[in-house]
Formats: sequence, structure tokens, C-alpha cells
Amino acid sequence: MYKEKILDDKNSECVKLWYEWFELFKDPDKRFSKESKALRKKWCKCCDEMGDLLSLEVKTNPIYDEVKRNR
Repeated sequence: MYKEKILDDKNSECVKLWYEWFELFKDPDKRFSKESKALRKKWCKCCDEMGDLLSLEVKTNPIYDEVKRNR
């Protein structure tokens, strides 16, 4: 999905965590369990890290210079 391997890897990690959390969330008995809450927190942290990586990539990678100029 991404040109940069680090972004692609982080995205895959976040997707995997979301699916793990969602499987628990679908089960009414496990929806608000400690495990479900921990997975949700881990997924949120992964998304925050992904956002930071994306922001850094756009700021430092020259291939995005034209995109920045056209804003």
C-alpha cells in the first residue's frame, strides 16, 4: 500500500491489532474484558505511531515536496 517499507509494516501491524480486538469485541461476553481493553489500547498506540511516521515521512522525504508546494 505504501512505497516506504516502514509505513507498510506499521500499517500491517495496526491492521492485525484491529482484527484481533474486533474479534473480541464481537463477543458480548468479552466486549469489555481486560484483554479487549488492552488490545484496543495497543491498537490506538499503533495508530498514533503510524500517524507520527506518516508526518515525518511527508516532512523529510523529497518525493512529497511537490505535494507540499501545491497546498
